[in-house]
Amino acid sequence: MDLKTFVKQTLLQIIEGVSAAQERATDLKASVNPAQQSGHARLQEVKFEVQVSANDVDETKGGMGIFVGSVGIGVQGKTQEESSSAGKISFAVGVQLPTQGTYYGM
Repeated sequence: MDLKTFVKQTLLQIIEGVSAAQERATDLKASVNPAQQSGHARLQEVKFEVQVSANDVDETKGGMGIFVGSVGIGVQGKTQEESSSAGKISFAVGVQLPTQGTYYGM
């Protein structure tokens, strides 16, 4: 899965999860992520720490009728060179989640 799809799906699942929890909480006379007294929603920070890797494969195929130093007629050879690198990406995305009711504090 590429990074763009991962971030998109993660954020959408969080938003959909909060929305579904709000519906169920209403049935239980509770609230999930209530709006502040001012009526504004809080900005939630979703933090990501993603391990990424990249592989680069360079493949060469060739064929000859006769190979020098080996036995065979009509044999194909294949050389594959692979290099990879890995790293970690950390970032945060601000998300305004759906709100429900009003929170007045305690």
